[in-house]
Amino acid sequence: MESDGIDAALGDSLRVGLMVAGRLGEQLARLREGQLRQAEATRAQELRELQSRFDAERLVARAQVAQANQSQWWEHAKPADIVDAWQTANAWQQHDLDIERAAERIRVEVKERYGIDPRNLNAAPAQVKEHLQNVIDASKAADEHRTQAKRDEMLAAQMVLDADRKDRDAESGLVNDADVARDQSASVRLEAAS
Repeated sequence: MESDGIDAALGDSLRVGLMVAGRLGEQLARLREGQLRQAEATRAQELRELQSRFDAERLVARAQVAQANQSQWWEHAKPADIVDAWQTANAWQQHDLDIERAAERIRVEVKERYGIDPRNLNAAPAQVKEHLQNVIDASKAADEHRTQAKRDEMLAAQMVLDADRKDRDAESGLVNDADVARDQSASVRLEAAS
């Protein structure tokens, strides 16, 4: 009988142990389910935040390349500006139709203005940037040369007008020696300034 008491005590102990283990198992299962739901909620929140950041960055990129659609921008754009716009457009054109259109405009403008197809380059980016800068510098130098030529032309026309006036004054006898000396001095200064 003694063994019956021990068996009963072991059975009770086993039953209690199994009951506690079952409840602990249920609690662990609920805890794991809660953790999974929390992880899902956290991932969903992180995904929403990531999507929000992505959308904000896309809008900034759109604003950066939108200027490339304006002719005025192209008149003043430096090679670094063009390179930056092209880089941004390439990074985002698969995600935004407006950026894709801006990328095409950049490609067309660069091809027409500088003779470079940015989609088909065999040069390093630094070389492309340097080439663009050289083309722009040459264009600016030509503009400055044309401006200086117009100034020289206007100066020459003014000198001709002054000479004609002096001739008329001399013929009419309105010139005195002080006027002649002053005119010669001004003429020498103009020539020295040229």
